[in-house]
Amino acid sequence: MPLLSRAAQFAPFAALTGHYDALKETERQQVDNMEHQFDTSEPF
Repeated sequence: MPLLSRAAQFAPFAALTGHYDALKETERQQVDNMEHQFDTSEPF
C-alpha cells in the first residue's frame, strides 16, 4: 500500500484536535512568566 494511502486511513481520527493551540498558549504563558521574572525595570 502506498504511503499516501496509509496516511489517509488515519486522517479522520484527529485525536489531537486543538493540541497545537494548547502548545502555543502554554508557550505564551511561559514567555510572559519569564519576562516578569527577568524584568529589569526594578532595581536589585
